[in-house]
Amino acid sequence: MLNILPVGQGEASAVAVADTVAELPRLARGVQGYPFGLPTAALQVPRRAPMQLHEGGYYIRLAAVNKPGTAATIAGRMADEGISLESIVQHRPTRKGDGEQATVILITYATTEEAVRRAVAAIEAEGVIANPPQVIRIEKD
Repeated sequence: MLNILPVGQGEASAVAVADTVAELPRLARGVQGYPFGLPTAALQVPRRAPMQLHEGGYYIRLAAVNKPGTAATIAGRMADEGISLESIVQHRPTRKGDGEQATVILITYATTEEAVRRAVAAIEAEGVIANPPQVIRIEKD
């Protein structure tokens, strides 16, 4: 006689017992399978995709020079790379007078890291930001 003692909380332990009991007839008949559907010798080592091909949303924080046309330049360089913006937030300038900077936060829709890098480099080349941009990948479901 086979005694099975379910250990765990609630429904999960009952499901585990049901799965285990369902495997018993297969094991008794000697049916065997491969864990990944193939013999291990036929499996291939997975290759990682280059990070530049990563696709997802991005958070980009810029210290923008507060002058006319800055927002248009930033949005234009993003558009040049085919990047669609989900959200744009611009905070008030941090200092008054010459060299005013405004924090600009961009959230993009799904795009590639390569496109974001090209767009950010183009924005830097335009001279409309005072500091190096901060870029963070956003992982979404």
